[in-house]
Amino acid sequence: MKQKKNALLIYILLISLFVNLIPSIAVKAASATVSITLKDTEIKLNDTFNVIVKVEATDTIGGFETFLTYDESKMEFISGGSLVSGGDGILRVSDMNPENIAKSRKYILQFKAVEQGNAQIETMDQAYVYTYEDSAEMSVSSNRLSISIGTDEKVSNNAKLYSLRISPGVLSPEFADNTTKYTAEVESDVNELVISAMAQDGDAKVKTKGNKSLHAGPNEVNIIVTAPSGDQKTYTIVVTKQEDPTSQNGQTEGEGEDTPDETEDEITEDDITEADQETLESEGYLVTEEGESITLHFSSAYDIVPLEDSSMIPSGYEETTMKLQGVAVTVYEPIGGEFVDYVLLYMKKGDSEPQFYRYDKTENTVQRYEESYDQPTTTTTSKVTKDEYAKKLANMKILVAVSCVIALIATLVVIRLLVKLRGVKDDEFF
Repeated sequence: MKQKKNALLIYILLISLFVNLIPSIAVKAASATVSITLKDTEIKLNDTFNVIVKVEATDTIGGFETFLTYDESKMEFISGGSLVSGGDGILRVSDMNPENIAKSRKYILQFKAVEQGNAQIETMDQAYVYTYEDSAEMSVSSNRLSISIGTDEKVSNNAKLYSLRISPGVLSPEFADNTTKYTAEVESDVNELVISAMAQDGDAKVKTKGNKSLHAGPNEVNIIVTAPSGDQKTYTIVVTKQEDPTSQNGQTEGEGEDTPDETEDEITEDDITEADQETLESEGYLVTEEGESITLHFSSAYDIVPLEDSSMIPSGYEETTMKLQGVAVTVYEPIGGEFVDYVLLYMKKGDSEPQFYRYDKTENTVQRYEESYDQPTTTTTSKVTKDEYAKKLANMKILVAVSCVIALIATLVVIRLLVKLRGVKDDEFF
């Protein structure tokens, strides 16, 4: 009976030994690095340049797929071969070709610099690299590439007007290219001021704002000239429209109390031209600029408001600027750029208090921001370098060797116990 108990104990010991040798922690067998580099060291406005995306792995690559984001206001995507598709700030790289058997792959993306300033290109969320043998997902690390676009010396920075005329009315003082402030008066029946403005540089762009839907009293009309270099100059005309005596005499006391609010609403609607309405419908939003005021139009209008104190910026975010429909807007993006699809805007809606809103750059939508929505966090999952992987692999080899030695010793001990149970002496066994 005692021998049976000892035999049962030995069997349990053997089963426990082999169970403990089975790995309990699953580790990825290979790692890869996605590096985004710039071939050209110096980029000027209107230059064509190449961005190189290179994938290097510790195992043979069976497939690679990722999404890349870039600043479409400064970089225009030209080509990237049959494996790269997209545009408007988002590219997809999909290379699942099993015939390309190697531990590295390279892709060349061609862009054109369309605006001066700093731009970035990086993976949108995570790059996926698969092994050739069993299509297992590798752990992947990647980088963000910053690109500085300078101004070619040959590009003109002349943002002056050659001529400026209005109809009806007369400018005061008389136009001069270095004079940027003017006044004019129009009759009460004039609703639109016709502007005729010509830039000194034939490649400069001229944009007029505030010349339509004039209301009684002073109206500010801005003529904005943008030079090929990006430099801007604004000419301002304060147009005073005379009061309509008929409407004043016909008002009752009760109607007069509501007139200011109704007029203000009408001005807001009328300031959006037919062209602006088309932009709003096609792109989902519209940016208007009146002097130093910037308004974003979605289903409602939101005014950009400067922060009174930098301490108001939510934790984990930093102040920067981005171009929305060509207008530079102050935004607040996550430090490190982990959430590239969203930025924060500090705005006010109507007469409400200003607050932070989260702007979706992909969907062109805004919603009220709360810190619990998407507070940026630092994540290191699947970010393993080659050196770290080699070190972990060496440690695993040592652990396996030690486990084998322990298993061998345990096996010898078990055999000896079994022999003793059968009545064989040690000297007869050895």
